Amino acid sequence: MVRPEQRESLRKIKVIISDVDGVMTDGGIILGAGGQEFKRYDVKDGMGITMARKAGLKVCIITGRKSESVTIRAEELKFDGVYQGYFNKVEAYQVMKKEFGLDDENFLHLGDDILDIPLFEIVGFSVSPADGIKQVTAVVDHVTTAPGGRGVLRETVELVLEAQGKLDDVIRELTTFS
Repeated sequence: MVRPEQRESLRKIKVIISDVDGVMTDGGIILGAGGQEFKRYDVKDGMGITMARKAGLKVCIITGRKSESVTIRAEELKFDGVYQGYFNKVEAYQVMKKEFGLDDENFLHLGDDILDIPLFEIVGFSVSPADGIKQVTAVVDHVTTAPGGRGVLRETVELVLEAQGKLDDVIRELTTFS
């Protein structure tokens, strides 16, 4: 549940930025014999991205690691921006902010670990999964009910769309077939 003053911040959001490991995944990484990396993604997040795009929001990734599975997932879901290998997430954010020509208040960042904290201090709204580390859950604007890898991005998209009064329209558009 968001507080009334938070609802106003959510109404200004135009871009949702998500970390990957611990947010879009449960943080686990499976390494194959040849060094191939596997991650498990939740399809609910995929629908969340579809919902965000229907409502005119952009969805981006900033992650400290580089991973082929992230590239594949991002291409599949048509993310608006993918920034991999950025230990300093603020650096990637500055590039993104300039590219989109928006103000800090128009960005929401979703993250679960200490590398996300500097970005939380800049953006208009910050979110952590339920199982984010305590240093993160203590400083964000909102903590989801879902843990990482279990629909956190979807829950966050719905939070934004509800505050913007767009959730019902997006659901109706996605479920009405003529």
